[in-house]
Amino acid sequence: MSDCANCNQSVYVPDGYEFEEGDLCLTCLNEELDDLRALNERLSNLLNDIANALHGGPKENGLWSFHDLPDLATALKKRVADLER
Repeated sequence: MSDCANCNQSVYVPDGYEFEEGDLCLTCLNEELDDLRALNERLSNLLNDIANALHGGPKENGLWSFHDLPDLATALKKRVADLER
């Protein structure tokens, strides 16, 4: 038996497996994965909002790539520099 690093509950570890210091039980791992999924969702929504702001919204067919973001960011910086003159 070993203890979860997060909740300190005893965890059964079968022979041949190691439960290292800092490892989590399945319940804590699932909670951590749910938190990471939520963070991933928020970050992807943020990236989409940034891309729409730089791009001016999705194209008519709704299909465009994030690969052109560096070019869009450079163009936006140039437009800001032109406005400052």
